[in-house]
Amino acid sequence: MKKLIPLQSFTIVTPDTADAVQKRLKQCLLYRGDISEQGFKIFRNYYRRVPVTLIKGHFESQSHQTSVHIKISPHPYFIVLLALLGLIFWIYYGSIVPNAFESYTYVKPVRTPVFSPDDISSDGSFVKSVIESTANSTERTMPAPKALLYLASPIVVLIIFWAAFWSNVKDTRRDLTLIIRGEI
Repeated sequence: MKKLIPLQSFTIVTPDTADAVQKRLKQCLLYRGDISEQGFKIFRNYYRRVPVTLIKGHFESQSHQTSVHIKISPHPYFIVLLALLGLIFWIYYGSIVPNAFESYTYVKPVRTPVFSPDDISSDGSFVKSVIESTANSTERTMPAPKALLYLASPIVVLIIFWAAFWSNVKDTRRDLTLIIRGEI
């Protein structure tokens, strides 16, 4: 469940002082943002791209080491992009998909009453008769591949955004660990 929520927190411990860690973060060209004595708020430096992750952290100086507590979350721009995409999908599912299913053959489907005594199957189950008639009916229905395209495309796009976020988190965690420990 934790991997579904786009938030990750971790701590990096280094034997260096907090000043040395701040200096390394300021000199790094991979990230940009605000870095101070209390902490930092940075994001990956992409050229002409929307930043995917926002990295917040604070320094905790101890007697012989420094702990850097880091929290990675989606960047507000990325959240706005997902909200706009959600609005597009809401419009997509609210108007385009129902219209495509209803008027696939460009003929308005014949409206039948929800319940009539003739619809009941021999064993008396109305639901079973509806399922059977729907499964056996091919008139005025959309082909299965096209229906799958309409219904699955928004889900696939959301999975792609989710995978992009977690791959960015993985790269960011690796890079920050190397930068803070002075290995880059």
